[in-house]
Amino acid sequence: METNRQDFRLLFCNRNFLLATCSGAITRLGDSLDMVVFGLIAYEITGSASMIALIYGVNRLPNILLQPFCGPLVERVNKKWVQAAGLTGRGLVVLLVTGLLWSERLATPWLFLATLLNSTLECFTI
Repeated sequence: METNRQDFRLLFCNRNFLLATCSGAITRLGDSLDMVVFGLIAYEITGSASMIALIYGVNRLPNILLQPFCGPLVERVNKKWVQAAGLTGRGLVVLLVTGLLWSERLATPWLFLATLLNSTLECFTI
């Protein structure tokens, strides 16, 4: 029993394990925040609570439809490249939504498209 605890402690001394765990936690936090914020933006634009539900539905749709196929596809290519491209793409989508929101040009269809694209890229990075 003591060796299991010792092995567990050694795991947290491993720098790569800590980096992977922390970066994964930050990424998942960002995933959750963008889903919530996109829903709030949809409500702000339309004033309709049902738009929040629609945005959440569009956010989950790629996970349901694409995620079973993304794993085998990603296994065939360089995973670091997929991670870098997916996270960069998601960052650019968020920047685009932010720019459109600040310039008051963000319309509901753009928000739906951004949500769909963001969730699709998330399927590949997961």
